Amino acid sequence: MTNFGATLAAVMLGMTGLDFGDSLAADPSAWATRVGSLPAGWERVTFGAWMGGRRYSVESRHDKMPTVTLMEADAGGKDEL
Repeated sequence: MTNFGATLAAVMLGMTGLDFGDSLAADPSAWATRVGSLPAGWERVTFGAWMGGRRYSVESRHDKMPTVTLMEADAGGKDEL
């Protein structure tokens, strides 16, 4: 189980460009600290994440900043952050 957890962390954080560190604040746009670096042949990595009681969708593409999108409806629709 530990090996699977380490692999998941490497994909979710290492390849996508997310860094929660001290920036785990209310503003999810601060979570994207660098461009994604995916293996050859990968187009993108997409996953859902629960943070602070809210669900977000994260998408990362090679050489682009990851996008973090709130999955819950806020004021009539999705908010891209």
